[in-house]
Amino acid sequence: MKLIIKKTDLLETPCERYNDLPNQFDAIEEITKRGNRSEDVNWLIINCEFAQTNEILEYYKSLKPSFNDVNWFIKKCKFVQTPEILEYFKSLNPTTTQVRWLINRLES
Repeated sequence: MKLIIKKTDLLETPCERYNDLPNQFDAIEEITKRGNRSEDVNWLIINCEFAQTNEILEYYKSLKPSFNDVNWFIKKCKFVQTPEILEYFKSLNPTTTQVRWLINRLES
């Protein structure tokens, strides 16, 4: 999978680990080279409309994000506020406290 984007396609400046990106780059390749972390993919989806695809979302889920990552992701990104992602969140077997935390985040 490839996702060729420009730095100007990003809503926010990436963290320091990504400060050496060229003007145009393959975002998936760069994430893979830097540890293939789910939190980096969720940041990318939140901050780049070109990454808001079902294919990238499936890639994100394949990285087995934590409850906290998914919870934060749902709060921050309208693209993932869908019944499918809520089902995915439920499939992670969250505790009652984690579900309450998600509800509180969505209400605020």
